[in-house]
Amino acid sequence: MSSTIPLRERKKDATKAALASAALELADKYGLAQLRIEDIAEQAGVSLRTFRNYFPNKEAAVVGVLTHNYDLVVEALRERPEDEELWVALAHACAALYPTDPDRAWVRRMRLLKAEPALAAEKYRSDATALEALAQQISTRKGKSGYDVYPRFAAEVTQAALRAAIDYWLDTPNTPPLSQVVRDFISRIRIQ
Repeated sequence: MSSTIPLRERKKDATKAALASAALELADKYGLAQLRIEDIAEQAGVSLRTFRNYFPNKEAAVVGVLTHNYDLVVEALRERPEDEELWVALAHACAALYPTDPDRAWVRRMRLLKAEPALAAEKYRSDATALEALAQQISTRKGKSGYDVYPRFAAEVTQAALRAAIDYWLDTPNTPPLSQVVRDFISRIRIQ
């Protein structure tokens, strides 16, 4: 798949990922209050101007690496069998994000997102953008066009279920693997 993406786009994606990763690492290590965009740019090996080309603020950079997940869900949904029931397909597509349980760094970062109100607000803004792509893929899959609220509603419900599954997994000791928890949460949804 990467061979079909132009080199320039791959470089841009790599730079954005490096900035987001540096922001998460520094926020986790020093706290959001101490985080400066200058430090993020330096850690990623880019200029301050380059940082500003990719992110409007430090909060967006910290959240940035996580927004890629919805792109992966959309792609995984696109690859599911067309005749598969929507909510089964969505459960498998979301569970595919976590083929193995996340590492400790991911857990710390998710807890940071939950603990910092500024990050929660930024994640909400980011999720709203990602929601459009998921709703569009649901619409395509369902063969809907024109005015139909179902794809948007289904995308919103999927996002909420995914967040609830992650929170449950983070907060509950001795849970099954995250992929199973995600699949369990989403597969319980049956909306016509």
